[in-house]
Amino acid sequence: MADGPTRQQIQLLQQQQAQMVQRQMQLELLVNQLQGQLQQTQGLVAQQAMQMASIGLQSSGMLQQQPQSQQTQQQQLQQLQQQGQQLQQLQQQQQQLGAGASNDDTLLGKRPADDGIGGVDSKRFSM
Repeated sequence: MADGPTRQQIQLLQQQQAQMVQRQMQLELLVNQLQGQLQQTQGLVAQQAMQMASIGLQSSGMLQQQPQSQQTQQQQLQQLQQQGQQLQQLQQQQQQLGAGASNDDTLLGKRPADDGIGGVDSKRFSM
């Protein structure tokens, strides 16, 4: 052991490094997807809020009353509530990702590491 790490140890380190890089890339992709969904949901919520505001104005008589049954107003309210819940779920998912994500490799599909990804380590050990 005096002459530094063995070839096997180096390969193992390179393999682990490659897996970590791969995992990080997959997590970044996932975060981007979630942020996209989040923006989409926030857009929908804003849209719904505008509709709710106009419904409020209509019912108070400030806006010309368009024929709209109370039932459709209730449906819109339910939609808004559902979207609010979806928004909360997305934010929770993002927080979990930020806290280090899950260690579930089935999520990421394990692939054998590519020995070509040695980077700095491979140079450092080959003296």
